[in-house]
Amino acid sequence: MQLLLWGVLAVALAVVMQGMVPREAKDLTPSKEAEVSEPIPSGGVGMVAYQGSLWNARCQISDVAIAAGETVNVVGRHGNTLIVLPATFPDSHIYDQTV
Repeated sequence: MQLLLWGVLAVALAVVMQGMVPREAKDLTPSKEAEVSEPIPSGGVGMVAYQGSLWNARCQISDVAIAAGETVNVVGRHGNTLIVLPATFPDSHIYDQTV
């Protein structure tokens, strides 16, 4: 009898506790945008404000410099350095490679 009661209570507790596990809401996913605080030089490291903290950041495209105040998209992280891409590319970086 005790074994049966233990089994029923164990299953009931497992069902109740499963409902208490927090789940990540899709509408609360962290932002993928950051603002450049210190300029990111070509091939170098600058600083961005991301989710309320300052992070070291490097542009994924090594020959692109990003000025302070610009918005960037966070595409990855390497240790304590965020990998970013400019949210918009100026026309000076767009050129025709056809000959």
